Amino acid sequence: MENKVPVGFIYYLQNPVTGEIFYVGATETSLKNRLRTHYQHLSEALKGQRKMNRRYEYLSNILPNKAKIGLLEMVIDNNLEEREIFYISKFRELNPNLTNMTNGGAGKCTSLFYTEEEKIKFGHKISKSLKGKKKPKGFAENMSIKRKGLGNPATKEISIGWIVADKKYLFKHGFEMNSFLNNKNAYGNIFSFFKNKRKGSPYHLEWEMFSNLDNETQDIVQATYESRKY
Repeated sequence: MENKVPVGFIYYLQNPVTGEIFYVGATETSLKNRLRTHYQHLSEALKGQRKMNRRYEYLSNILPNKAKIGLLEMVIDNNLEEREIFYISKFRELNPNLTNMTNGGAGKCTSLFYTEEEKIKFGHKISKSLKGKKKPKGFAENMSIKRKGLGNPATKEISIGWIVADKKYLFKHGFEMNSFLNNKNAYGNIFSFFKNKRKGSPYHLEWEMFSNLDNETQDIVQATYESRKY
Protein backbone atom coordinates (compact mmCIF):
# COMPACT_ATOMS: atom_id res chain seq x y z
CA MET A 1 0.00 0.00 0.00
CA GLU A 2 1.36 3.38 -1.02
CA ASN A 3 2.34 5.68 1.82
CA LYS A 4 0.21 8.76 2.25
CA VAL A 5 1.36 12.25 3.18
CA PRO A 6 -0.70 14.88 5.04
CA VAL A 7 -1.76 17.99 3.13
CA GLY A 8 -3.11 21.20 4.63
CA PHE A 9 -3.44 24.84 3.63
CA ILE A 10 -2.30 28.18 5.01
CA TYR A 11 -4.67 30.97 4.00
CA TYR A 12 -5.39 34.64 4.60
CA LEU A 13 -8.53 36.73 4.99
CA GLN A 14 -8.52 40.11 3.27
CA ASN A 15 -10.65 43.24 3.54
CA PRO A 16 -12.22 43.60 0.06
CA VAL A 17 -12.32 47.41 0.33
CA THR A 18 -8.92 48.35 1.76
CA GLY A 19 -6.96 45.25 0.78
CA GLU A 20 -5.81 44.77 4.38
CA ILE A 21 -4.92 41.19 5.28
CA PHE A 22 -6.42 40.87 8.74
CA TYR A 23 -6.22 37.15 9.55
CA VAL A 24 -3.99 34.17 8.75
CA GLY A 25 -5.10 30.62 9.40
CA ALA A 26 -4.62 26.94 8.67
CA THR A 27 -7.21 24.48 7.45
CA GLU A 28 -7.63 20.90 6.33
CA THR A 29 -10.64 21.64 4.14
CA SER A 30 -11.16 23.72 1.00
CA LEU A 31 -10.79 27.48 1.23
CA LYS A 32 -14.38 27.91 0.10
CA ASN A 33 -15.63 25.75 2.95
CA ARG A 34 -13.30 27.46 5.44
CA LEU A 35 -14.63 30.89 4.51
CA ARG A 36 -18.18 29.60 4.86
CA THR A 37 -17.32 28.32 8.34
CA HIS A 38 -15.96 31.72 9.36
CA TYR A 39 -19.29 33.31 8.47
CA GLN A 40 -21.28 30.55 10.16
CA HIS A 41 -19.32 31.25 13.33
CA LEU A 42 -19.89 35.00 12.88
CA SER A 43 -23.63 34.40 12.66
CA GLU A 44 -23.52 32.36 15.86
CA ALA A 45 -21.49 35.08 17.60
CA LEU A 46 -23.97 37.77 16.58
CA LYS A 47 -26.77 35.62 18.05
CA GLY A 48 -24.89 35.17 21.30
CA GLN A 49 -24.35 31.47 20.61
CA ARG A 50 -20.58 31.83 20.33
CA LYS A 51 -18.11 34.14 22.08
CA MET A 52 -17.36 37.26 20.06
CA ASN A 53 -13.68 37.79 19.24
CA ARG A 54 -11.58 40.23 17.21
CA ARG A 55 -11.96 38.26 13.99
CA TYR A 56 -15.76 38.14 14.20
CA GLU A 57 -15.86 41.84 15.12
CA TYR A 58 -13.79 42.64 12.04
CA LEU A 59 -16.00 40.52 9.77
CA SER A 60 -19.07 42.18 11.26
CA ASN A 61 -17.65 45.68 10.80
CA ILE A 62 -17.05 45.24 7.07
CA LEU A 63 -20.57 43.94 6.35
CA PRO A 64 -22.27 43.90 3.88
CA ASN A 65 -18.90 43.36 2.22
CA LYS A 66 -17.54 39.85 2.49
CA ALA A 67 -13.92 39.01 3.23
CA LYS A 68 -11.79 37.47 0.52
CA ILE A 69 -9.86 34.28 1.20
CA GLY A 70 -6.63 33.32 -0.52
CA LEU A 71 -4.04 30.57 -0.48
CA LEU A 72 -0.60 31.26 0.96
CA GLU A 73 0.84 27.76 0.91
CA MET A 74 -0.10 24.13 0.47
CA VAL A 75 1.69 22.33 3.31
CA ILE A 76 2.82 18.72 3.50
CA ASP A 77 4.65 16.41 5.89
CA ASN A 78 2.91 17.40 9.14
CA ASN A 79 4.25 20.97 9.04
CA LEU A 80 0.88 22.73 9.01
CA GLU A 81 1.07 24.18 12.52
CA GLU A 82 4.71 25.16 12.06
CA ARG A 83 3.93 27.00 8.82
CA GLU A 84 0.89 28.67 10.34
CA ILE A 85 3.07 30.04 13.16
CA PHE A 86 5.61 31.26 10.58
CA TYR A 87 3.04 33.12 8.46
CA ILE A 88 1.23 34.66 11.41
CA SER A 89 4.55 35.98 12.71
CA LYS A 90 5.47 37.54 9.37
CA PHE A 91 2.07 39.05 8.70
CA ARG A 92 1.93 40.41 12.24
CA GLU A 93 5.13 42.30 11.45
CA LEU A 94 3.38 43.80 8.42
CA ASN A 95 0.13 44.48 10.24
CA PRO A 96 0.31 44.74 14.06
CA ASN A 97 -3.50 44.71 14.14
CA LEU A 98 -3.82 41.19 12.76
CA THR A 99 -6.94 39.70 14.37
CA ASN A 100 -5.33 36.36 15.26
CA MET A 101 -5.70 35.84 19.01
CA THR A 102 -2.73 33.45 19.20
CA ASN A 103 0.58 32.97 17.40
CA GLY A 104 -0.80 29.90 15.65
CA GLY A 105 -0.59 26.16 16.07
CA ALA A 106 -3.12 26.16 18.89
CA GLY A 107 -5.96 24.60 16.97
CA LYS A 108 -4.29 21.23 16.44
CA CYS A 109 -5.29 21.18 12.79
CA THR A 110 -5.24 17.71 11.28
CA SER A 111 -4.41 17.56 7.62
CA LEU A 112 -6.09 15.58 4.90
CA PHE A 113 -3.97 12.66 3.75
CA TYR A 114 -2.96 12.07 0.12
CA THR A 115 -0.62 9.66 -1.59
CA GLU A 116 2.43 11.22 -3.23
CA GLU A 117 0.72 10.87 -6.63
CA GLU A 118 -2.50 12.45 -5.33
CA LYS A 119 -0.50 15.25 -3.74
CA ILE A 120 1.14 16.11 -7.06
CA LYS A 121 -2.19 16.00 -8.90
CA PHE A 122 -3.80 18.16 -6.24
CA GLY A 123 -0.96 20.68 -6.45
CA HIS A 124 -1.42 20.88 -10.21
CA LYS A 125 -5.15 21.38 -9.70
CA ILE A 126 -4.52 24.33 -7.38
CA SER A 127 -1.99 25.85 -9.78
CA LYS A 128 -4.45 25.50 -12.64
CA SER A 129 -7.27 27.06 -10.64
CA LEU A 130 -5.06 30.05 -9.74
CA LYS A 131 -3.66 30.50 -13.25
CA GLY A 132 -4.65 33.81 -14.74
CA LYS A 133 -6.23 35.03 -11.51
CA LYS A 134 -4.99 38.30 -10.10
CA LYS A 135 -3.16 37.80 -6.82
CA PRO A 136 -4.10 40.08 -3.92
CA LYS A 137 -2.43 43.44 -3.83
CA GLY A 138 0.92 43.10 -2.10
CA PHE A 139 0.97 39.29 -2.28
CA ALA A 140 4.53 38.91 -3.58
CA GLU A 141 5.96 41.41 -1.13
CA ASN A 142 4.19 39.75 1.80
CA MET A 143 5.98 36.55 0.96
CA SER A 144 9.41 38.14 1.39
CA ILE A 145 10.47 38.51 5.01
CA LYS A 146 13.27 40.86 3.97
CA ARG A 147 10.85 43.39 2.49
CA LYS A 148 8.98 44.23 5.64
CA GLY A 149 6.26 46.79 5.14
CA LEU A 150 6.24 46.69 1.35
CA GLY A 151 3.59 44.09 0.69
CA ASN A 152 0.45 44.43 2.76
CA PRO A 153 -1.64 47.35 1.43
CA ALA A 154 -1.97 48.61 5.00
CA THR A 155 1.80 49.05 5.09
CA LYS A 156 2.19 50.53 1.61
CA GLU A 157 1.96 54.26 1.17
CA ILE A 158 -1.70 55.29 1.06
CA SER A 159 -2.80 55.14 -2.56
CA ILE A 160 -4.82 58.37 -2.51
CA GLY A 161 -1.90 60.32 -0.99
CA TRP A 162 -0.58 61.18 2.45
CA ILE A 163 -3.18 62.19 5.02
CA VAL A 164 -2.90 64.64 7.92
CA ALA A 165 -4.96 64.93 11.11
CA ASP A 166 -5.42 68.29 12.87
CA LYS A 167 -2.56 69.75 10.82
CA LYS A 168 -0.21 67.88 13.17
CA TYR A 169 -0.13 64.17 12.50
CA LEU A 170 1.03 62.86 9.15
CA PHE A 171 0.14 59.35 7.99
CA LYS A 172 1.82 57.76 5.00
CA HIS A 173 0.68 54.17 5.64
CA GLY A 174 -2.58 52.61 6.74
CA PHE A 175 -1.12 50.71 9.68
CA GLU A 176 0.10 54.01 11.15
CA MET A 177 -3.50 55.19 11.50
CA ASN A 178 -4.51 51.91 13.08
CA SER A 179 -1.66 52.17 15.58
CA PHE A 180 -2.16 55.87 16.33
CA LEU A 181 -5.91 55.51 16.93
CA ASN A 182 -5.61 52.06 18.50
CA ASN A 183 -8.31 50.82 16.14
CA LYS A 184 -7.79 48.05 13.60
CA ASN A 185 -10.44 49.55 11.30
CA ALA A 186 -9.23 53.16 11.40
CA TYR A 187 -7.39 53.03 8.07
CA GLY A 188 -10.36 51.53 6.26
CA ASN A 189 -12.72 54.10 7.75
CA ILE A 190 -10.53 57.09 6.94
CA PHE A 191 -9.82 55.75 3.46
CA SER A 192 -13.56 55.44 2.88
CA PHE A 193 -14.10 58.94 4.33
CA PHE A 194 -11.92 60.49 1.64
CA LYS A 195 -12.86 58.16 -1.19
CA ASN A 196 -16.57 58.83 -0.69
CA LYS A 197 -16.00 62.54 0.03
CA ARG A 198 -17.88 62.41 3.32
CA LYS A 199 -18.26 65.28 5.75
CA GLY A 200 -17.48 65.22 9.45
CA SER A 201 -14.60 64.63 11.83
CA PRO A 202 -13.87 60.90 12.14
CA TYR A 203 -12.36 60.01 15.51
CA HIS A 204 -12.89 63.67 16.54
CA LEU A 205 -10.03 64.83 14.31
CA GLU A 206 -9.95 67.12 11.29
CA TRP A 207 -8.58 65.20 8.31
CA GLU A 208 -7.13 66.60 5.10
CA MET A 209 -4.76 65.68 2.35
CA PHE A 210 -1.10 66.56 2.86
CA SER A 211 -1.01 68.02 -0.64
CA ASN A 212 -3.61 70.62 0.35
CA LEU A 213 -1.49 72.10 3.15
CA ASP A 214 0.68 75.17 2.72
CA ASN A 215 4.42 74.64 2.42
CA GLU A 216 5.20 75.71 5.98
CA THR A 217 2.66 73.30 7.50
CA GLN A 218 3.90 70.51 5.25
CA ASP A 219 7.44 71.02 6.54
CA ILE A 220 6.24 70.96 10.16
CA VAL A 221 4.16 67.79 9.92
CA GLN A 222 6.88 66.10 7.89
CA ALA A 223 9.45 66.86 10.59
CA THR A 224 7.06 65.63 13.28
CA TYR A 225 6.44 62.45 11.31
CA GLU A 226 10.15 61.65 11.11
CA SER A 227 10.43 61.86 14.90
CA ARG A 228 7.55 59.46 15.55
CA LYS A 229 7.72 55.67 15.64
CA TYR A 230 4.86 53.26 15.04
